[in-house]
Order: sequence, then C-alpha cells, then structure tokens
Amino acid sequence: MSFIRYKQAVDNTFKNKMELHKRMHLPILLSAGMLFWLGSCKKENTEPLPEATQVGANTLGCKVNGRNWVAQDSNEPFNRTFGVEGGYQGALVDSIRNCVWIEARRNDGTLLHLYMRRVDKPGIYPLRLLTDGRPGALVPYDYGFYFDSSVSYMTKPSHTGTVTVTRADPTNGIVSGTFEFTASDPKNQRTVTITDGRFDVKTR
Repeated sequence: MSFIRYKQAVDNTFKNKMELHKRMHLPILLSAGMLFWLGSCKKENTEPLPEATQVGANTLGCKVNGRNWVAQDSNEPFNRTFGVEGGYQGALVDSIRNCVWIEARRNDGTLLHLYMRRVDKPGIYPLRLLTDGRPGALVPYDYGFYFDSSVSYMTKPSHTGTVTVTRADPTNGIVSGTFEFTASDPKNQRTVTITDGRFDVKTR
C-alpha cells in the first residue's frame, strides 16, 4: 500500500470514529442539556397561588413583582418552622387580642409580614402610615413588609396598599382576606410590588 493510500485509510478510520463518537454522545449531551434546563426552571417559583379560602388553612400567597410567591414550611429536619405563622395577637393598645400579625416565609430566605390593628369585622384596612414593624415596635400601625436578599421593603405614606379582610373571627382565631401593596427600601429607594395576595390563617 502506498503512503497516500495508507494516509487516506487512516483519515477515513479517524472520521468514522469521530462520527461514531458524536452519535454515541449526542443523547448524553441532550439529556444533560435537558437536566440543566429543568434545573434552571426550578429556580423560578412556578407553584400556583393558594385558593382564597376562609377556613383557617394557614396559607398565604401573592405575586412579587409579577412572580408567584407561596409560603413554605421549613425543609430543615432539625429546625422545623411553619411557612405561615401568627394570626390574632394582643398589643399594648388592645387587650382583647384583635390585632392581626401574619408572618410568611419561604425556604429561599424571603419573608412577608402583614400587620393590622383592631380587625374585628370584615372590611378594607389601608397600609399607609409610617411605622416600625414587629417584633421591635411595641405599638405598630398597619403595614406591609417584604424582605429579600438583605433588603427590607416597608409600606409608608408614599408607598401604600390595602388588606381586604373577608373573614374576621377572633373567637375561633381565623382571619382571611386578600392584599396588595407597594413598599420601598428606605436606604436606596428601591421598590417591590405585591399583587394578587391572599391569606387564610388560624392563630397558633
């Protein structure tokens, strides 16, 4: 066999091996790409918002800047916490426990608070006053609060909202309703928009 024919045979063998290598690894690459795509999708919360019930189901969900946000129970085996806590609370200005404080959290570290004073009947409760939040404030006013990545957002006169209470039942410890608000970070004036909020909480 001449050198030229030998070289052609080697080149053809190499090309065949490369083609076989591509065919064998293409499904693996496609599978890896699919897994990466699925993993990326999981980072964005696509969990549907809970129904707007009035039975004390201890649920809370909303949209944060247009994306679904649903409270989650802790997934840490030795530090179990509920995704939604609070309900009817007492306060220095209210000895009959008809203030409502709700704390909701997700496992990614984000938090959402709602606080309303004297919730003794269904109705609309505005979130519009400048106040400190619980637990630091002894006598807070109605407010909405959101925490994300070390940034705290709070309602105030320039960034307001409302809570529409649909069930106010201090006797059974159940409070339910819907909410929306815009809150700001006082340090750099960034804002967050909360819409389509709903909660159904039984005091515990």
